[in-house]
Amino acid sequence: MLSGLSSLSQLFWSLGELRRVNSPEIHLKRKFESMGRPSHAREKLRQVASDLIWENTYVSVSVNQICQRANVHKGSFYHFFRTKADLAIAACEMRWQEAQPELDRIFSPQVPPLERLTRWCNYIQRTQKEKAQKYGHVCGCADTSVGAELPAQDEKVRIKVEELIERTTKFIESAITDAIREGSISGNDPKASARQVCSYALGLLLQARIRNDLNVLRDLQPTVITLVGVKEQVPSDFTLGAHDQVQSANKFTQELACETSFEGNEHHEKARQTQCKTTLNS
Repeated sequence: MLSGLSSLSQLFWSLGELRRVNSPEIHLKRKFESMGRPSHAREKLRQVASDLIWENTYVSVSVNQICQRANVHKGSFYHFFRTKADLAIAACEMRWQEAQPELDRIFSPQVPPLERLTRWCNYIQRTQKEKAQKYGHVCGCADTSVGAELPAQDEKVRIKVEELIERTTKFIESAITDAIREGSISGNDPKASARQVCSYALGLLLQARIRNDLNVLRDLQPTVITLVGVKEQVPSDFTLGAHDQVQSANKFTQELACETSFEGNEHHEKARQTQCKTTLNS
């Protein structure tokens, strides 16, 4: 008798558990989890947006397509972002946060001023090469690309891109200020010089993107050094150190170009197939 009651109780429990497992609420929960947990959804959306911006396709895709690529429920999108423009702003800030540690090292006060500028130019070339290999074409500056397309829809995008450009300009200005202080370059307006250098670099990146050719960037470093007004004459031992910085920086750039050219030859067939020049010829 007791054994029969126990078996009957187990049967009722099993039926109740089966109903619970197959309930609409459980199915909805599983579907929601399969589309990304809330704690991860925001990061997945930002990463997909960043990829789309590098691919130069962000403006043309819909919110539905972004959610599908991120494997995130559409409701999660609007939980975190009001519009596509808001997601673009978040993606731009994410890229900056990822790049900032490297920029902090490049523009460290312990690094000689002119070498900072050379390392920054090499960083741009290296990053563009990596992105070209990943996405199959020269990407240029992702922030200015999306900033040139979305401001008509949302002024906040333009403001954000302008803010990010200003952050980079501040790094350059600090290097120029220190170079003027030590006497390695001429000039008395580091802010104006920094804006000129930043504008030149952005213009060159745009040209490289339009031509789909990384070789456009090969003259970035020597032109930047010229723009900041490096002194050609070496009148004293004090400025000799600055002259050595330029020579060392140029040597470092040449070595990077040779290394990149070697790697480019190794991947020549892949570059030919994608019709994307991903080498920096020396």
